Amino acid sequence: MSTASQGTAGEDARSRFKDRVREWREQAILQAVGELLLEQGCIALTMDDVARRVGVAKGSLYLHAPTRNDLVGQLLDRWTNDVPVPSEVPQGGTQQAVAEICAGLFSGVVRNESGPSPAFPCCLHTSPCPHGWADRWSRLAAAYGLADDDEAALIGEALQALSATKSVRTLLDGGKLDEAAAIVARFAHGFVAGSAPAS
Repeated sequence: MSTASQGTAGEDARSRFKDRVREWREQAILQAVGELLLEQGCIALTMDDVARRVGVAKGSLYLHAPTRNDLVGQLLDRWTNDVPVPSEVPQGGTQQAVAEICAGLFSGVVRNESGPSPAFPCCLHTSPCPHGWADRWSRLAAAYGLADDDEAALIGEALQALSATKSVRTLLDGGKLDEAAAIVARFAHGFVAGSAPAS
């Protein structure tokens, strides 16, 4: 192998290593944002808090996102964009659609095995969400055949709030994704229907 070829191979390896470090740091940042959202909500979240949690300088954090709202938006994008879009609308009605969306959202919590997966994002301190959860929910709801109406919007808000309750978090932390998804789906649907959810 010529010296020029060796130099190119070395540069490629360094470039790949830098890309992996950057990707891992982005995952760690999103993980920290998710944890802080659950601990203190989006109103109290600061770039200083995130930088401290990740162990990077605040200036480095600004290379990934210019504002805290952008960080939260990135987390919501990661959370919702990985939900598989069905090839056809579920036939079981609203309850089936909500159950499938919850299963997709929760599977995203552990999908990324190469590094820290984004924490399940939610903020119970403000409603509606100031970071665009409603828009992202609308896109998911439409893909699963839910009507674009007040009931669908309420399901989205209920799902957002319920996802951060202590009981659901405990299930998620224990890897019991199906149970957590079932609880959130049942309660979100019951909340909108105005009836007590079935146990």
